[in-house]
Amino acid sequence: MEQDYGLILPRWLQVDFSPHVQQFAEQSETEVSTGQIRQIFQDTYIDVGNPMTVESYQASRSKGSDQLTATLITQTGRVEISSEGKGILDAFVSAINSKLDSKLILVDYSEHTLGDNEQSEAMAYVQLNINGKRFCAAGCSEDIVGASLRAVLNAVSRAGVDIKNEAAPALKAVQA
Repeated sequence: MEQDYGLILPRWLQVDFSPHVQQFAEQSETEVSTGQIRQIFQDTYIDVGNPMTVESYQASRSKGSDQLTATLITQTGRVEISSEGKGILDAFVSAINSKLDSKLILVDYSEHTLGDNEQSEAMAYVQLNINGKRFCAAGCSEDIVGASLRAVLNAVSRAGVDIKNEAAPALKAVQA
C-alpha cells in the first residue's frame, strides 16, 4: 500500500527537494509521476540510511520549561539522552547536542496532519544546521511529538552523524 504523505511541503523543503526530483527526471528521461515524487520523497527524507529511532521518551513541563528523557536506538546501540528546553523539540535537540562534538541547530520546523480526523497520522518537517551545513528531513507518526522526534533523527542520519553514549568531548582552552 502506498503511503499518501499529502506532500504539503513548506517552501524551504520544496527548495531542498526540487533537485532530487530533477535528478530523477534527468536520469529516467521521462516525466515524473505523482507516485514517483512520493517515492523520491520517502527515499530522501523518511527512509534514510543509518536510521535512528526513539525507543521511548518521557516528557514533563514545569515552570515554563520542558524536560525530556529518551532512549534512542542507533547503529551502535542504545543511547540515553536527557535535557530541558523551551519545548519538547528544543529539549530533544539539546539532549542530542550533549552527546555530540558537532552542534545541531534547529533552523526550521513545520507540521501538519495527514487526514481529517483525530485518528490521522502527523507529518513533521525539520531543517537542521549541522556543522555549518543544512539538512532537511521528515518524520511520520501517530502523534506530532513522535513525528517531530523522528524528523530530527532523520536529519541527523542524513548528515552522517552518529549519536553515541559517550558525552561530547570538552572543548580545550586555546593557549596563547
